[in-house]
Parts: sequence; structure tokens; C-alpha cells
Amino acid sequence: MNIRRLFSMFLLFAACSLQAANIDLTRTTAEMRSGLVVTTRTPRLGWQMISSDNTEVQTSYELEVTNRISGEVVFHTGKVQSAQSQLVKIKTLPVGDYNWRVRVWNKSDEPSSWSDKGRFIITNVKASFGESRWIGAITKADAHTPEGRIFHGSEMKKETVKAAWAAADSLSRKSIYVRTTFTSQQKKVKQAVVNICGLGLYELSINGKKVGIYGHSGGGFMAAAAIFTYPDFYSAAVSCSGNHDNSIYNRGWGECYNGVKEVEKVVKDSLGNETKEYEYKFSVKSNAEIAKNLKGHLMLVTGDMDKNVNPAHTYRVAQALIEAGKDFDMLVIPGAGHGYGSADKYFEKKMYRFFAKHLLGDNRADYWGDINCTK
Repeated sequence: MNIRRLFSMFLLFAACSLQAANIDLTRTTAEMRSGLVVTTRTPRLGWQMISSDNTEVQTSYELEVTNRISGEVVFHTGKVQSAQSQLVKIKTLPVGDYNWRVRVWNKSDEPSSWSDKGRFIITNVKASFGESRWIGAITKADAHTPEGRIFHGSEMKKETVKAAWAAADSLSRKSIYVRTTFTSQQKKVKQAVVNICGLGLYELSINGKKVGIYGHSGGGFMAAAAIFTYPDFYSAAVSCSGNHDNSIYNRGWGECYNGVKEVEKVVKDSLGNETKEYEYKFSVKSNAEIAKNLKGHLMLVTGDMDKNVNPAHTYRVAQALIEAGKDFDMLVIPGAGHGYGSADKYFEKKMYRFFAKHLLGDNRADYWGDINCTK
């Protein structure tokens, strides 16, 4: 009996030792875009491998794609000998909602653990804002805006530039609305996804009605920013794993998508001589700074083992909301990374019930003890 138990323990140890513990997979993308990706064709997938000592290299990979509704595996590569990790092609898939994951092998032929699940939707209905109609727009000729990229940084301090900008029609500096329409080939639309790149600095309505907003990662930052920036417009928001404070996140991401503001300071030395020094700050405030504006309903979500966007981002927003006396919901998923893994379904049901309560006035779920209960 003892020999059998010892042999079983040895097999377990041998199986565990085959996994390369110092390899982690992050930044999963579809068509070089992270988060939920909506596309009209089968996307190419990508990921980034990192290791604790930066010496590991990828020698093989394995991809698995599942139908998100049925859970059926629709594509599986098996082990493929390749160092490719970006724009990896998979077989053509039909219209649908899919999850995918990947694992890799290092030069010692040790496999990593599976990555967090990515998600993409393939659709045959896609409306483009490129064909939208502007509401209240002003023509370029009437706007009198000067040519050239001269409205940035220290250039704005020049008197000639200031004068040129002051001469432009005031309508050229005001928000103008854009409207787009689309027609579905189906009688009923079960789900619609709107991709907006506006850092939360936009207003969205569907058929003239206010809507809630959801986002993950960069989208999580944007969802919270939207309800904080336009508290009289958005009624509810679900913000997941957002990089709410880019002073503690990847500097390159913040500078690319949040903009950088140049701050000039005049410094005197011991002899009274003046010199100018320049400091560069993010031009977009952190969500913790504007959390006090919340009027609607907000649910914050994070995994407590997120290696991409540290949970501290979400905790800082939560602390700011508490200090401002705001009521909000929060879900911290134990053991989850930037994706929520086996807790995905649980989170989705929490989100559906949250929106049903605060957008539709349906609070029946408050009285159900089972998260899987539906009526």
C-alpha cells in the first residue's frame, strides 16, 4: 500500500515538473487588438511570452478555440513547432461567438500553463462610422481653421498661432454629434457590440435612449471614465480589470492613448538666473481623481492575481469612491488573472443581472440564492 502511494506521488510530481513554471503568457490579441474583438472575418491570433529571467524562447505552441455558447471545441492545432506568436492564422470559422486560449513550449520542451481566455465575435453585420452623417457640422471653409499640425505643445505659446486659432469659428471647437444606422438581416438582434475609441470622452445613445456601458482592460478604464465624465448620461457601468491610473501602468500605453501634457516651470538658481524646465504629465486624469462624480450605478471587477493590470488600479478607484461616500458594487475573483478563467460564466451572470436591475428595473435576481437560477 505504501509502495503504491509512493509511486502515485512520484507520478504526480513527474507530471507537475513537466510544466515550465517560469513562463507566463500575456497580451493575447485578435488582429492585434486586445479585449473583446468584433470582426467580419476569422481573426489572426497573437500572444506574448514572458519569463522571470528573460531567457526563455518559444519553440512550439498549441491553440484551442471553442464556441462560447455551446462550449464545443471548433479548432485545435495540437502541438505546432513554431516560434510565431503574432498574427497566427487559424481555419475559417462561421459567424459566432468564440473563446480561445494558447500554451507554448520552451527550448527544453517544457509546456507553459494555458493562457487566460481571449474572446472574439465573427459577424456578418457591421456598421461603419465612415458612412455616418454629421449632425450640426460646420464645413472646413466656414470654420477658418489654419492648415498644418501646429496646435500642440510649445507651438501654442506663439502669438501667431494663438491668433490663428482665435480667428477660427467657435463651432469648430465644439462637440458635434455623428449618427450611423445599420440594418440586420435577422428579424431580432440578440446582441450588438459598439467599438468606440474615445477614452470615455463621448456620449452614446441607441434610438435616442440612454444605455449602460461595459469594458474590460483598456475598455474597463473607459467604462469607468465614461460614467464619471458623463454622470447624467450613463445610468450603469461595469468596469473590469481597468488600468484606471496610468502612473502605475505601462508608460507606453498611457502616452499612446492618453496623451502627454507639457508643463513648463521657471526655476531660479542661487544667483537669481532663471531657466526653464519641462515636465510631462498624462493629459487625462486617473479615474480615482474623477470618481467623486459618480451618480449612477457602477460595478468594479478584478482578478486578484492579475499580472497585466495590477488589482491596485481597481482598489484605488474603490478607495476614492468610499472616500466620496458613493454606493457601488465590487467583485474580486480569487486566483483570477487578467481573464477570469473558470469564473467567466459566474461573472457574466452577475453582469447581466446588474444591467437588468439598473437599466430595465428587473430586480428579481436579488431574491434568488442560486447564481444559475433564471426565470
